[in-house]
Amino acid sequence: MTPVKGPISQPFGPTSNTNEPTMYGLKDAQGWAKCRTTIFAGARGPFADFHPAIDVVAPVGTPVRAPFDGTLVRRNSYRIYNPYKRQYVIGQAIYFVFDIPHGGARLMYVDHLSAYVAREGQHVVAGGLLARTGSSGLSSGPHAHIETRVSADPHYDAPGFRINPARVF
Repeated sequence: MTPVKGPISQPFGPTSNTNEPTMYGLKDAQGWAKCRTTIFAGARGPFADFHPAIDVVAPVGTPVRAPFDGTLVRRNSYRIYNPYKRQYVIGQAIYFVFDIPHGGARLMYVDHLSAYVAREGQHVVAGGLLARTGSSGLSSGPHAHIETRVSADPHYDAPGFRINPARVF
């Protein structure tokens, strides 16, 4: 089951669009989470222009559903500087852990949300409602940025451990 219904506007893989940096657990002076350049977000390195997710275009409020039975392990509001607006904006994202048949635990990260529905720690069955799409954070319009990670730990964010969501869902 695909977590969000809609057309893919940006696929997993090499890209020239690096305006959606991966969020990391860094904090600014006020304690807000912030982003930093990574090898997936324009820094020097072999994958300087690589999109580690799929972006699914969807109107604000479109349901984000659990692709498999699993647990919402983290809801994350973060602050990021938007160079186009020349101000900080707030983003909303979720981390959902699930098991795939014959594949083990995976983590799904969905960003640019407008609302959370499931609570942290809540078990959600396949097809259950997790959140709603939006355009929060550093976003060019309403969509869902969907990543799949090999590690089920929401705090372990090594860029090389992302896999193509199209192969999972």
